[in-house]
Amino acid sequence: MINRGYTFHEHLGRLDVINMNARLYDASLGRFLSPDPLVQSPANAQNYNRYSYALNNPLVYTDPDGELIFTTIATLVPGLQPFIPIAMGLDFGIRFGIDYTSAKSRGLTTGESLLYAGVNGGIGLATQSIGIPGIIPNGLLHAGMNVTGNGISNTILGKPFFENWGPSAISGGISGGLSGYSISKDQGLNYLWGNEVKYGRTQWSFFTSEKPYETIEWNIRNVGSNKVNDCVATTFAEADDYFSGTTSYEDYLSITNYEEGVGTLTTKAGYQKMLSGQFKYVPFDPVYLANPQNAQEMLSRGYLLNTNMPYSGIRHADNLRRISYYHSGKVVFKYRIGSFKLRSINDNWWFYLLRELR
Repeated sequence: MINRGYTFHEHLGRLDVINMNARLYDASLGRFLSPDPLVQSPANAQNYNRYSYALNNPLVYTDPDGELIFTTIATLVPGLQPFIPIAMGLDFGIRFGIDYTSAKSRGLTTGESLLYAGVNGGIGLATQSIGIPGIIPNGLLHAGMNVTGNGISNTILGKPFFENWGPSAISGGISGGLSGYSISKDQGLNYLWGNEVKYGRTQWSFFTSEKPYETIEWNIRNVGSNKVNDCVATTFAEADDYFSGTTSYEDYLSITNYEEGVGTLTTKAGYQKMLSGQFKYVPFDPVYLANPQNAQEMLSRGYLLNTNMPYSGIRHADNLRRISYYHSGKVVFKYRIGSFKLRSINDNWWFYLLRELR
């Protein structure tokens, strides 16, 4: 008994379905049992029914593998089906001919008709073959391709470039989004953006940066000012407040030799001298904090990490506020002015472990 039918697909009689390898087809319903992962022809409304067979037109098209549709020519030439690019080229040729005939019927010249058919066929072929992971990037890509193709076709027909651009963008965005989702699903990537699913995120996460597995935070109050050049006085005042001191920010402006509009100009030795006059400290190697247990111990002892760092062509004083640890091995130090990776820190950074007030 022969169990092969149209386009040589395997008929599973007991189940009353047709095995097309990628998907199962129910001939009695005239529908696949799962949706097509790709909307291959956004300009054809039939393609949005992703359970239908070959755009609901089996006399013109076939779907030899349950994934991509090709013209019946692809099934007539022995051995052609495995060569998908050739089959897609033949499919493009037939579509080109249909578009050319349509353009000629509108009164366009031969050259205009060829150009019109080439643009439409090229955009159609591109939307079939081009796809990147992610609903948003692939949706935008296909929307842009559709709008561009529609605009060029409008120009050939003597219409404004952006006429009817909205439906073209929507159809391309929908088809590209569905395709991007399918690609991401197959590769285990984020559905929305198509990138790797990082720790603490899911495939549906809008924000895709890795979340820290542990964060250690110092409760440092802002007791200084928001000026850019008074960082030394502000940092000292914050540390004094952290250790329950009584020296005010205004006092530290004098102690650190602050000049209005200039700031505190000092050398490393001068900075250490000012620091030692107010706090008991020891120089510190930040690599010690690569281990979260060490950072937690430092916090539990009530210590504070003071830092003097290069920043935007000047030097900036600050107190460490938070450390975040990631499974990728990344360690991030958070300061008043921003965040810095531990591996980016070099010898131009000065670290001092403040233990208590002098």
